[in-house]
Amino acid sequence: MVANVITMPIELQINQYYFHDAERIVRDMPSLEVIGVTGSYGKTSTKHILKAVLASKYNVLMTPESYNTKMGVTRTIREQLKPYHDLFIAEMGAKQEHDIEEICTLVNQKYGIVTAIGEQHLETFKTLETIKKTKFELVETLPHDGTAFLNKDDDNIRAYPQVNSVRTMYYGIDAEDLHYRATNITYSGKGTTFTVEKYDGTSVEIQTKLLGRHNIYNILAAVAIGAEKNIPLDVIARAIKGVAPVAHRLELKRTSDTLTIIDDSFNSNPSGSKMAVEVLGYMPEKKILITPGMIELGDREYELNKRLATHAAEVCDYIILVGKKQTIPLQDGLEEAGYSEDKYYVASNLQDALAKMRDVTATEPSVVLLENDLPDTFEE
Repeated sequence: MVANVITMPIELQINQYYFHDAERIVRDMPSLEVIGVTGSYGKTSTKHILKAVLASKYNVLMTPESYNTKMGVTRTIREQLKPYHDLFIAEMGAKQEHDIEEICTLVNQKYGIVTAIGEQHLETFKTLETIKKTKFELVETLPHDGTAFLNKDDDNIRAYPQVNSVRTMYYGIDAEDLHYRATNITYSGKGTTFTVEKYDGTSVEIQTKLLGRHNIYNILAAVAIGAEKNIPLDVIARAIKGVAPVAHRLELKRTSDTLTIIDDSFNSNPSGSKMAVEVLGYMPEKKILITPGMIELGDREYELNKRLATHAAEVCDYIILVGKKQTIPLQDGLEEAGYSEDKYYVASNLQDALAKMRDVTATEPSVVLLENDLPDTFEE
Protein backbone atom coordinates (compact mmCIF):
# COMPACT_ATOMS: atom_id res chain seq x y z
CA MET A 1 0.00 0.00 0.00
CA VAL A 2 2.82 2.39 0.90
CA ALA A 3 4.61 1.55 -2.33
CA ASN A 4 1.49 2.32 -4.33
CA VAL A 5 1.19 5.72 -2.69
CA ILE A 6 4.84 6.49 -3.32
CA THR A 7 4.58 5.62 -7.01
CA MET A 8 1.31 7.50 -7.47
CA PRO A 9 1.81 10.79 -9.37
CA ILE A 10 1.84 13.75 -7.00
CA GLU A 11 -1.07 15.44 -8.83
CA LEU A 12 -3.20 12.32 -8.40
CA GLN A 13 -2.26 12.12 -4.72
CA ILE A 14 -3.40 15.71 -4.22
CA ASN A 15 -6.66 15.08 -6.06
CA GLN A 16 -7.38 11.97 -3.97
CA TYR A 17 -6.78 14.00 -0.81
CA TYR A 18 -9.22 16.68 -2.03
CA PHE A 19 -11.88 14.06 -2.84
CA HIS A 20 -11.57 12.28 0.51
CA ASP A 21 -11.64 15.59 2.36
CA ALA A 22 -14.85 16.61 0.55
CA GLU A 23 -16.43 13.24 1.40
CA ARG A 24 -15.52 13.79 5.05
CA ILE A 25 -17.05 17.29 5.09
CA VAL A 26 -20.36 15.99 3.72
CA ARG A 27 -20.30 12.97 6.06
CA ASP A 28 -19.79 15.27 9.05
CA MET A 29 -23.02 17.15 8.20
CA PRO A 30 -25.68 14.45 8.79
CA SER A 31 -28.58 16.90 8.51
CA LEU A 32 -27.45 18.16 5.10
CA GLU A 33 -29.56 17.01 2.15
CA VAL A 34 -27.99 16.93 -1.31
CA ILE A 35 -29.89 17.39 -4.57
CA GLY A 36 -28.18 16.15 -7.71
CA VAL A 37 -29.11 17.70 -11.08
CA THR A 38 -28.08 16.10 -14.35
CA GLY A 39 -29.20 15.89 -17.96
CA SER A 40 -27.92 16.54 -21.47
CA TYR A 41 -29.24 20.09 -21.18
CA GLY A 42 -31.16 22.19 -18.67
CA LYS A 43 -28.89 21.40 -15.72
CA THR A 44 -27.60 24.90 -15.02
CA SER A 45 -30.92 26.66 -15.53
CA THR A 46 -32.74 24.14 -13.34
CA LYS A 47 -30.09 24.57 -10.66
CA HIS A 48 -30.55 28.35 -10.56
CA ILE A 49 -34.35 28.16 -10.51
CA LEU A 50 -34.26 25.49 -7.81
CA LYS A 51 -31.98 27.54 -5.61
CA ALA A 52 -34.31 30.54 -5.85
CA VAL A 53 -37.26 28.36 -4.81
CA LEU A 54 -35.54 26.54 -1.95
CA ALA A 55 -33.88 29.69 -0.61
CA SER A 56 -37.34 31.00 0.29
CA LYS A 57 -37.26 28.61 3.26
CA TYR A 58 -33.79 27.03 3.59
CA ASN A 59 -30.10 27.90 3.63
CA VAL A 60 -28.98 26.65 0.23
CA LEU A 61 -25.62 26.24 -1.51
CA MET A 62 -25.27 25.32 -5.17
CA THR A 63 -22.27 24.57 -7.33
CA PRO A 64 -21.37 27.84 -9.10
CA GLU A 65 -21.30 28.51 -12.84
CA SER A 66 -20.71 25.20 -14.65
CA TYR A 67 -18.84 23.50 -11.80
CA ASN A 68 -20.30 20.10 -12.66
CA THR A 69 -17.30 17.75 -12.62
CA LYS A 70 -16.04 15.75 -9.67
CA MET A 71 -13.31 18.32 -9.10
CA GLY A 72 -15.74 21.23 -9.44
CA VAL A 73 -18.13 19.73 -6.89
CA THR A 74 -15.18 18.95 -4.60
CA ARG A 75 -13.96 22.54 -4.75
CA THR A 76 -17.43 23.84 -3.93
CA ILE A 77 -17.70 21.57 -0.89
CA ARG A 78 -14.24 22.37 0.45
CA GLU A 79 -14.41 26.13 -0.18
CA GLN A 80 -18.08 27.05 0.33
CA LEU A 81 -20.12 24.41 2.18
CA LYS A 82 -20.79 25.49 5.79
CA PRO A 83 -22.46 23.81 8.79
CA TYR A 84 -25.44 26.15 8.51
CA HIS A 85 -26.39 24.95 5.01
CA ASP A 86 -29.55 22.84 4.92
CA LEU A 87 -29.42 21.89 1.24
CA PHE A 88 -26.66 21.51 -1.33
CA ILE A 89 -27.54 21.51 -5.05
CA ALA A 90 -24.85 19.72 -7.07
CA GLU A 91 -24.91 20.03 -10.84
CA MET A 92 -23.49 16.83 -12.34
CA GLY A 93 -22.03 16.73 -15.83
CA ALA A 94 -20.46 13.83 -17.68
CA LYS A 95 -18.43 13.11 -20.78
CA GLN A 96 -18.04 9.38 -20.19
CA GLU A 97 -19.62 6.51 -18.30
CA HIS A 98 -19.27 6.54 -14.47
CA ASP A 99 -18.58 10.30 -14.29
CA ILE A 100 -21.87 10.95 -12.51
CA GLU A 101 -21.58 7.87 -10.33
CA GLU A 102 -18.26 9.19 -9.00
CA ILE A 103 -19.86 12.52 -8.03
CA CYS A 104 -22.75 10.68 -6.36
CA THR A 105 -20.28 8.68 -4.26
CA LEU A 106 -18.78 11.99 -3.19
CA VAL A 107 -22.01 13.75 -2.13
CA ASN A 108 -24.46 10.94 -1.20
CA GLN A 109 -27.44 12.73 -2.77
CA LYS A 110 -30.95 12.20 -1.41
CA TYR A 111 -32.78 13.72 -4.39
CA GLY A 112 -32.01 13.47 -8.08
CA ILE A 113 -33.32 15.42 -11.08
CA VAL A 114 -32.83 14.21 -14.65
CA THR A 115 -33.83 17.12 -16.89
CA ALA A 116 -33.49 15.59 -20.37
CA ILE A 117 -31.37 13.10 -22.28
CA GLY A 118 -30.10 13.73 -25.80
CA GLU A 119 -27.20 13.32 -28.17
CA GLN A 120 -24.28 15.25 -26.71
CA HIS A 121 -20.56 14.53 -26.37
CA LEU A 122 -20.97 11.61 -28.76
CA GLU A 123 -17.24 11.68 -29.46
CA THR A 124 -16.65 10.28 -25.95
CA PHE A 125 -19.98 8.57 -25.18
CA LYS A 126 -20.17 6.96 -28.65
CA THR A 127 -23.85 5.93 -28.29
CA LEU A 128 -27.10 7.36 -26.97
CA GLU A 129 -27.55 4.24 -24.84
CA THR A 130 -24.34 5.03 -22.97
CA ILE A 131 -25.56 8.58 -22.38
CA LYS A 132 -28.84 7.26 -20.94
CA LYS A 133 -27.07 4.84 -18.65
CA THR A 134 -24.65 7.51 -17.45
CA LYS A 135 -27.34 10.11 -16.69
CA PHE A 136 -29.34 7.52 -14.78
CA GLU A 137 -26.37 6.82 -12.52
CA LEU A 138 -27.85 9.69 -10.50
CA VAL A 139 -31.11 7.78 -10.00
CA GLU A 140 -29.65 4.30 -9.60
CA THR A 141 -27.40 5.46 -6.72
CA LEU A 142 -30.19 7.14 -4.71
CA PRO A 143 -30.76 5.73 -1.20
CA HIS A 144 -33.93 3.79 -0.35
CA ASP A 145 -35.46 6.93 1.22
CA GLY A 146 -34.48 9.18 -1.68
CA THR A 147 -36.63 10.60 -4.47
CA ALA A 148 -36.07 10.89 -8.22
CA PHE A 149 -37.65 13.73 -10.21
CA LEU A 150 -37.91 12.89 -13.91
CA ASN A 151 -39.09 14.75 -17.01
CA LYS A 152 -41.59 12.24 -18.36
CA ASP A 153 -42.09 14.13 -21.63
CA ASP A 154 -38.53 13.20 -22.58
CA ASP A 155 -38.63 10.05 -24.71
CA ASN A 156 -35.21 8.84 -23.59
CA ILE A 157 -36.01 9.27 -19.89
CA ARG A 158 -39.41 7.64 -20.20
CA ALA A 159 -38.00 4.64 -22.07
CA TYR A 160 -35.11 3.96 -19.72
CA PRO A 161 -35.56 0.72 -17.69
CA GLN A 162 -34.98 2.17 -14.21
CA VAL A 163 -33.73 -0.49 -11.79
CA ASN A 164 -33.80 1.42 -8.51
CA SER A 165 -37.36 1.23 -7.10
CA VAL A 166 -36.87 4.50 -5.25
CA ARG A 167 -39.83 6.92 -5.00
CA THR A 168 -40.14 8.67 -8.37
CA MET A 169 -42.01 11.90 -9.15
CA TYR A 170 -42.80 12.71 -12.78
CA TYR A 171 -43.27 16.17 -14.25
CA GLY A 172 -44.13 17.34 -17.75
CA ILE A 173 -46.67 18.84 -20.12
CA ASP A 174 -48.00 16.11 -22.40
CA ALA A 175 -47.27 12.73 -20.80
CA GLU A 176 -49.82 10.72 -18.86
CA ASP A 177 -49.77 10.10 -15.11
CA LEU A 178 -47.80 13.18 -14.09
CA HIS A 179 -47.35 14.38 -10.53
CA TYR A 180 -46.69 17.97 -11.71
CA ARG A 181 -48.12 19.20 -15.02
CA ALA A 182 -47.90 22.56 -16.85
CA THR A 183 -51.10 23.75 -18.57
CA ASN A 184 -52.49 26.97 -20.10
CA ILE A 185 -49.09 27.97 -21.53
CA THR A 186 -48.69 31.37 -23.20
CA TYR A 187 -45.50 33.01 -24.57
CA SER A 188 -44.53 36.60 -25.32
CA GLY A 189 -41.46 38.79 -25.67
CA LYS A 190 -41.67 39.36 -21.91
CA GLY A 191 -41.54 35.70 -20.94
CA THR A 192 -43.88 32.80 -20.24
CA THR A 193 -47.06 32.24 -18.22
CA PHE A 194 -48.53 28.85 -17.31
CA THR A 195 -50.37 26.91 -14.60
CA VAL A 196 -48.81 24.10 -12.56
CA GLU A 197 -51.26 21.40 -11.52
CA LYS A 198 -50.10 19.24 -8.60
CA TYR A 199 -51.14 15.63 -8.06
CA ASP A 200 -53.17 16.55 -4.96
CA GLY A 201 -55.49 18.79 -6.99
CA THR A 202 -53.93 22.13 -6.03
CA SER A 203 -52.50 24.50 -8.65
CA VAL A 204 -50.63 27.79 -9.05
CA GLU A 205 -50.03 30.26 -11.88
CA ILE A 206 -46.37 30.80 -12.80
CA GLN A 207 -45.09 33.99 -14.42
CA THR A 208 -41.47 33.97 -15.55
CA LYS A 209 -39.01 36.00 -17.61
CA LEU A 210 -37.60 32.73 -18.93
CA LEU A 211 -38.34 31.73 -22.50
CA GLY A 212 -39.05 28.41 -24.11
CA ARG A 213 -40.78 25.11 -23.52
CA HIS A 214 -37.61 23.59 -22.06
CA ASN A 215 -37.59 26.24 -19.32
CA ILE A 216 -41.10 25.15 -18.38
CA TYR A 217 -39.63 21.72 -17.68
CA ASN A 218 -36.81 23.28 -15.65
CA ILE A 219 -39.34 25.24 -13.61
CA LEU A 220 -41.54 22.19 -13.10
CA ALA A 221 -38.57 20.32 -11.60
CA ALA A 222 -37.98 23.18 -9.17
CA VAL A 223 -41.67 23.43 -8.28
CA ALA A 224 -41.80 19.68 -7.62
CA ILE A 225 -38.85 19.63 -5.23
CA GLY A 226 -39.95 22.85 -3.56
CA ALA A 227 -43.42 21.45 -2.95
CA GLU A 228 -42.01 18.14 -1.68
CA LYS A 229 -39.90 20.18 0.74
CA ASN A 230 -43.13 21.73 2.07
CA ILE A 231 -42.80 25.18 0.51
CA PRO A 232 -46.28 26.62 -0.30
CA LEU A 233 -47.05 26.90 -4.02
CA ASP A 234 -47.69 30.66 -3.83
CA VAL A 235 -44.27 31.17 -2.24
CA ILE A 236 -42.70 29.05 -4.98
CA ALA A 237 -44.44 31.16 -7.65
CA ARG A 238 -43.12 34.42 -6.17
CA ALA A 239 -39.59 33.03 -6.10
CA ILE A 240 -39.77 31.93 -9.74
CA LYS A 241 -41.11 35.30 -10.91
CA GLY A 242 -37.86 36.91 -9.76
CA VAL A 243 -35.52 34.46 -11.50
CA ALA A 244 -33.40 36.05 -14.22
CA PRO A 245 -32.25 34.05 -17.26
CA VAL A 246 -28.85 32.37 -16.97
CA ALA A 247 -26.26 34.21 -19.07
CA HIS A 248 -26.11 32.99 -22.69
CA ARG A 249 -28.99 30.53 -22.22
CA LEU A 250 -31.97 32.07 -24.01
CA GLU A 251 -31.08 35.37 -22.35
CA LEU A 252 -33.37 38.13 -23.57
CA LYS A 253 -31.57 41.41 -24.34
CA ARG A 254 -33.43 44.41 -25.74
CA THR A 255 -30.69 46.49 -27.39
CA SER A 256 -32.96 49.17 -28.89
CA ASP A 257 -36.61 49.98 -29.52
CA THR A 258 -36.55 47.81 -32.64
CA LEU A 259 -33.95 45.10 -31.91
CA THR A 260 -34.12 42.24 -29.40
CA ILE A 261 -31.36 39.66 -28.98
CA ILE A 262 -32.01 36.15 -27.68
CA ASP A 263 -28.56 35.03 -26.54
CA ASP A 264 -28.38 31.22 -26.54
CA SER A 265 -24.72 31.11 -27.49
CA PHE A 266 -23.76 28.72 -24.68
CA ASN A 267 -26.02 26.00 -26.04
CA SER A 268 -24.44 23.23 -28.12
CA ASN A 269 -26.86 20.30 -28.31
CA PRO A 270 -29.47 19.33 -30.94
CA SER A 271 -32.55 19.29 -28.71
CA GLY A 272 -31.69 22.61 -27.06
CA SER A 273 -31.02 24.23 -30.43
CA LYS A 274 -34.34 23.01 -31.80
CA MET A 275 -36.15 24.42 -28.76
CA ALA A 276 -34.36 27.77 -29.13
CA VAL A 277 -35.50 28.05 -32.75
CA GLU A 278 -39.04 27.24 -31.59
CA VAL A 279 -38.79 30.14 -29.11
CA LEU A 280 -37.76 32.43 -31.96
CA GLY A 281 -40.83 31.27 -33.84
CA TYR A 282 -43.12 32.57 -31.09
CA MET A 283 -41.94 36.14 -31.60
CA PRO A 284 -44.10 38.48 -33.72
CA GLU A 285 -41.18 40.51 -35.11
CA LYS A 286 -38.84 39.67 -38.00
CA LYS A 287 -36.94 36.51 -37.01
CA ILE A 288 -33.18 36.17 -37.67
CA LEU A 289 -30.93 33.26 -36.70
CA ILE A 290 -27.13 33.55 -36.37
CA THR A 291 -25.24 30.28 -35.85
CA PRO A 292 -22.03 28.41 -36.70
CA GLY A 293 -23.83 25.12 -36.07
CA MET A 294 -23.04 22.45 -33.49
CA ILE A 295 -19.78 20.62 -32.81
CA GLU A 296 -18.58 17.55 -30.86
CA LEU A 297 -21.38 15.38 -32.21
CA GLY A 298 -19.18 12.65 -33.65
CA ASP A 299 -20.36 10.79 -36.73
CA ARG A 300 -23.80 12.43 -36.55
CA GLU A 301 -22.55 16.02 -36.67
CA TYR A 302 -23.40 16.52 -40.35
CA GLU A 303 -26.86 14.95 -40.04
CA LEU A 304 -27.83 16.86 -36.89
CA ASN A 305 -26.69 20.23 -38.24
CA LYS A 306 -28.55 19.61 -41.48
CA ARG A 307 -31.67 18.82 -39.45
CA LEU A 308 -31.27 22.07 -37.49
CA ALA A 309 -31.15 24.03 -40.74
CA THR A 310 -34.29 22.31 -42.02
CA HIS A 311 -36.12 23.25 -38.83
CA ALA A 312 -34.83 26.84 -38.96
CA ALA A 313 -36.00 27.19 -42.55
CA GLU A 314 -39.60 26.73 -41.35
CA VAL A 315 -39.29 29.55 -38.78
CA CYS A 316 -36.75 32.17 -39.77
CA ASP A 317 -37.17 35.20 -42.02
CA TYR A 318 -33.39 35.40 -42.44
CA ILE A 319 -30.45 33.17 -41.46
CA ILE A 320 -26.79 34.10 -41.02
CA LEU A 321 -24.33 31.19 -40.91
CA VAL A 322 -20.87 31.72 -39.41
CA GLY A 323 -18.03 29.94 -41.19
CA LYS A 324 -18.04 28.91 -44.84
CA LYS A 325 -16.67 25.38 -44.25
CA GLN A 326 -18.06 24.84 -40.77
CA THR A 327 -21.65 25.45 -41.93
CA ILE A 328 -21.71 23.24 -45.03
CA PRO A 329 -24.21 20.86 -43.35
CA LEU A 330 -26.46 23.82 -42.58
CA GLN A 331 -26.14 25.16 -46.11
CA ASP A 332 -27.09 21.73 -47.46
CA GLY A 333 -30.07 21.62 -45.11
CA LEU A 334 -31.33 25.02 -46.27
CA GLU A 335 -30.95 24.02 -49.91
CA GLU A 336 -32.83 20.77 -49.32
CA ALA A 337 -35.61 22.69 -47.55
CA GLY A 338 -35.96 24.98 -50.55
CA TYR A 339 -34.92 28.04 -48.53
CA SER A 340 -34.29 30.97 -50.85
CA GLU A 341 -30.63 31.91 -51.34
CA ASP A 342 -31.46 35.60 -50.87
CA LYS A 343 -32.77 34.83 -47.36
CA TYR A 344 -29.46 33.59 -45.91
CA TYR A 345 -25.86 34.71 -45.76
CA VAL A 346 -22.66 32.77 -45.03
CA ALA A 347 -20.32 34.98 -42.99
CA SER A 348 -16.57 34.41 -42.76
CA ASN A 349 -16.47 35.20 -39.02
CA LEU A 350 -18.54 36.61 -36.18
CA GLN A 351 -17.74 40.24 -36.96
CA ASP A 352 -18.91 39.73 -40.54
CA ALA A 353 -22.09 38.07 -39.21
CA LEU A 354 -22.89 40.94 -36.86
CA ALA A 355 -22.32 43.50 -39.61
CA LYS A 356 -24.79 41.61 -41.80
CA MET A 357 -27.22 41.47 -38.87
CA ARG A 358 -27.18 45.24 -38.59
CA ASP A 359 -28.06 45.56 -42.29
CA VAL A 360 -30.86 42.98 -42.11
CA THR A 361 -32.49 44.45 -39.00
CA ALA A 362 -32.14 48.12 -39.94
CA THR A 363 -35.57 48.62 -41.48
CA GLU A 364 -38.05 46.84 -39.18
CA PRO A 365 -38.48 45.49 -35.62
CA SER A 366 -36.48 42.28 -35.32
CA VAL A 367 -35.56 39.45 -32.96
CA VAL A 368 -32.13 37.85 -33.42
CA LEU A 369 -31.28 34.41 -31.99
CA LEU A 370 -27.57 33.85 -31.33
CA GLU A 371 -27.44 30.06 -31.29
CA ASN A 372 -24.48 27.83 -30.31
CA ASP A 373 -20.98 28.96 -29.39
CA LEU A 374 -19.99 32.18 -31.17
CA PRO A 375 -16.47 33.05 -29.96
CA ASP A 376 -14.82 36.25 -31.12
CA THR A 377 -11.89 34.21 -32.42
CA PHE A 378 -14.02 32.03 -34.73
CA GLU A 379 -12.13 32.03 -38.02
CA GLU A 380 -11.56 29.58 -40.85
